[in-house]
Amino acid sequence: LKSSSNNQIKNEGGEVAMEYEVDVERRYNRLRSILLEYGITSPDNLVTHESPQARALSWLVFDDIQTQHVEVARTRFALATLFFSTSGILEGNEIKSWKSRTHWLSDFPVCLWHGVSCIDEENTLGRVKSINLTANGLVGTLPAEIGLLQGDIIHFDVSHNAIRGSIPSSISSMNNLLELHVGSNYLTSMIPESLSKLDSLTQFYANECSLTGSLPSNLFFKLTNLESLGLHDNLLTGPIPDSIGSLTNLFSLYLDNNFFSGDLPTYIGKLINLVDFRVRRNQIDGNIPSEIGMMRSLHFLYMDSNHLVGTIPGETFEEISSLREIHLYKNYLTGRIPSEFGRISFLESLYLDHNAMDASIPATLGFLPYVKSIFLDHNNLTGRIPTEFGRLHSLKNLRLDTNSLFGSLPSSLSNAHYLETFYANNNSITGTVPSEFAALTHLESIRLHGNLLLGSIPAKLCENMKKDVLLELTADCRNHSEITCECCTLCFN
Repeated sequence: LKSSSNNQIKNEGGEVAMEYEVDVERRYNRLRSILLEYGITSPDNLVTHESPQARALSWLVFDDIQTQHVEVARTRFALATLFFSTSGILEGNEIKSWKSRTHWLSDFPVCLWHGVSCIDEENTLGRVKSINLTANGLVGTLPAEIGLLQGDIIHFDVSHNAIRGSIPSSISSMNNLLELHVGSNYLTSMIPESLSKLDSLTQFYANECSLTGSLPSNLFFKLTNLESLGLHDNLLTGPIPDSIGSLTNLFSLYLDNNFFSGDLPTYIGKLINLVDFRVRRNQIDGNIPSEIGMMRSLHFLYMDSNHLVGTIPGETFEEISSLREIHLYKNYLTGRIPSEFGRISFLESLYLDHNAMDASIPATLGFLPYVKSIFLDHNNLTGRIPTEFGRLHSLKNLRLDTNSLFGSLPSSLSNAHYLETFYANNNSITGTVPSEFAALTHLESIRLHGNLLLGSIPAKLCENMKKDVLLELTADCRNHSEITCECCTLCFN
């Protein structure tokens, strides 16, 4: 910096810098006036004893020799306030509290402070591009003054700390922000409606906090660049707003583990680029909207543990040929299992358990070449176990227990060579246990109790128990039951 003839200080680019007052009172008043002009800092906070804002201003006035320029003062004050608001403590020349705090509250340019990067590392104005303080031991609240970082910052991450309080509405002043991560903290209160102004945002994660209230109805209308949204594991209530349909570039949507209620908005079908949709463990009710069939990019669908009713629209799901996982368990779904599921050729996991579905298991489920897990237990299913299940050469987990299935156990199931878990207990299955089951050398657990089986458990199957391959085998073999078993881990009446 070079002094000019009118006693002002200019930087090498010719921009006018603030006067460097030697007098402390004049310096204090000048800095205070500059900071208040941004309309973010409360005047009371600057004079409240030991407030983070007062401490930050005091540091600028008495200890910081870098604040000769207006832009430098704004940035260094914002960061100093963040530091003091999150329990940063200055003891002599050593800063306590944060895990990593290199150069914070030092004379070094902010671009060299831990977790801070700038648009130009050589820029003496310190125009902050990114702040990454994840898992850094921050304890306290987010101050409104982070909004003073304004349009330069594009990445802000304070996740995995112990920050409490609310998300400050002033964060909307970061109007070029691309990534906002405040999750895994102790944040409370509602999500501020002002976040709707961050129309450049591509990632927003406020998961694993204690956020409350409903989502503002217009929150998402302008966030059309958003690609990832994580609000899971909070205390959010109310309906999912229709404005969710504006997020047409969204790749992942995590709303699980909240208290969202009401129907899923039909506008959800506009999320044509969505790959991962999780709304599990809420209080969503109503039917599964047919508009889900418009989400042709979907791989993972988690809608379990809600209050969904009605039948599953099979034709809708057949349109989503990219699906890998379907989680609809623990709802109140009725009717048949759609045969169309058998034509989702890349499906790996199908969880429909703990519903009230009836009718028979469609044979088409036996034509899923990549499926690893099929859970149909705790329904009202009838009919026979499809012999086509023997074609499932990738199957590892098959649960059919607690239904009303009848007929015999299909010997063809022995062709599912990688089967590890098979539960068929608590049905009305008859006949004997096929000796071919001994070929299931990866089988670790098989439950057959609560049926009408006769005869004895095949000796070769018991040999797998001796080889420590089969770890659990249950049957109705207690006392004078109709089936005998020399190797069962548990016998029932």
